[in-house]
Amino acid sequence: MRDWKAPAVIGLLLVCSAGVSPAVLSSIAQDAPISPAVEEIAAALKKTNVKTVIVFDFSGPNGQITVLGQQLADDFNSELASAAPKLRLESRSRIADAIKNDEVALNFEADPSAELAFAERLHTQASVTGQMSVTGGQVLVQLAAYDNRTGKSIGDFNISWIEDSDEKILEQKKLVQTIVYGIEADYPEAVKEGYTAPKCFYTPKAEYTPEAMEHKIVGTVELQAVVGEDGRFRDIYVRKALPYGLSLAAAKAVKNWECTPAKGPDGKPAAVRVIIEANFQLSR
Repeated sequence: MRDWKAPAVIGLLLVCSAGVSPAVLSSIAQDAPISPAVEEIAAALKKTNVKTVIVFDFSGPNGQITVLGQQLADDFNSELASAAPKLRLESRSRIADAIKNDEVALNFEADPSAELAFAERLHTQASVTGQMSVTGGQVLVQLAAYDNRTGKSIGDFNISWIEDSDEKILEQKKLVQTIVYGIEADYPEAVKEGYTAPKCFYTPKAEYTPEAMEHKIVGTVELQAVVGEDGRFRDIYVRKALPYGLSLAAAKAVKNWECTPAKGPDGKPAAVRVIIEANFQLSR
């Protein structure tokens, strides 16, 4: 028995942070004291007897994926490969490839459940995540390792360093251009500035995955998407996830929805950005 609901759509504004030069980016990444955390995580992974690991992009500030976060994750991945030669580190390019193949974009936004669900699809036994924050001139990266087989934490680790803030790069959090896989930020918000909301007339339900049923997972998946001039959903982006494949189940269902498109101030069909909440509840 399963019940899946989608309340009315609401608008969302996407903001991209300003960029900095590659030289500044490289300097910030090189300052990060990654090695001690790599050694600790390598030892923790060894104790769990996992064979395959994937390192996700480090996110933040504000839960965003940036070029800096990707570079730090790349550097961490390289050092982990050297520190734990018996582990098979899955290519980080598989993340973007899997997203592209599904035509579904995931933003993990400091949500381990989203990363675990995605790591499960990539058939990796363990994953490493990182969340960056900035306070004054101090950069903090909170790392976490998970056993994807059980969903349990293997350990938490911190990296922190003081960065030269003369250019106020860190204080303004203008680390680099924000990356949102496949999402375009130049669409107007539904029900704002003269744009109406699309009205959906075909809304097939998402199916519970067997794993989610087994673990009795309930809750809400929050999605962001663009509804085009043709009334179809695209650039679907998971803002709040549920594990065991429910996030992707919700996103794939919404991709098949059909709507009467929104209209712009000129009365013509217009592409707009919307938010959808997908509620998963198990019936008794």
